[in-house]
Amino acid sequence: MDYFVFAYGTLKDSNLRNELLSRDVPASKAKLTGFRIDQVLLDGTYYPIAHRDPFNKKEINGVVFKVNGREIKILDEYESDAYKRILITLQSGQDTWLYVNA
Repeated sequence: MDYFVFAYGTLKDSNLRNELLSRDVPASKAKLTGFRIDQVLLDGTYYPIAHRDPFNKKEINGVVFKVNGREIKILDEYESDAYKRILITLQSGQDTWLYVNA
């Protein structure tokens, strides 16, 4: 089964995606509304984290990429317990997974 993932933080980096998943992972630009980006401190470093905010109309720029069932598990581990994966619909109408605050 294939999964589409919207990335707004570290996973926007193609080199990181390719290293994590041991293959070239192409991505397309995408936009998201209804969320806000804050920061979370993990192991001494701040990372972006999305929170649902239906009143926020500001667009979040990111990328969408496709992974398989084995790869989505790798991403789940990478994102840590600070994040959970939810299914959302982008402005384009595409259903995709998004990592948000747990």
